[in-house]
Amino acid sequence: MKLINPEVRIETTNLCNAKCIMCPRDELTRPKASMPYEHCKNLIAQADDLGAELISLFGYGEPLIDTSLGAKIRYCTQLGLKTFITTNASLLSEWRCTQLISNGLSMIRFSMHGLTRETYENVHVGLNFYKVMENIDNFLIQNIKADKPVETHMTVLA
Repeated sequence: MKLINPEVRIETTNLCNAKCIMCPRDELTRPKASMPYEHCKNLIAQADDLGAELISLFGYGEPLIDTSLGAKIRYCTQLGLKTFITTNASLLSEWRCTQLISNGLSMIRFSMHGLTRETYENVHVGLNFYKVMENIDNFLIQNIKADKPVETHMTVLA
């Protein structure tokens, strides 16, 4: 059996550090946790066997909370799979930028629901607009210098 759609989405964590006004995450009744590396590795291998080309490593959680995210990306890269995450960028430290780029992340999308501090922080409750902008700037600076830059997108709702 082969996949019709070559993208597989794996929610590596449903933990989040924000309380975005449009997100139903807190209404879900399942336990809040991150997926262990070995379990995710098994799912990635199965997806690869079925012909997956792209593994999206996010869902209702903030993927940068997952402490094994870098290893999961590296495993996908070793198998020749592209990887994709969407993040609020609030946890995108310089170390995390380096880790994502060096482990072969293919694509990243930043969620920016608001172009002013007031709008952004009213939507992304609990996050700091200026810190997020600084984190994205740092990522872009590192990414420009990378041998294999990460394809970068931004979702902006104003």
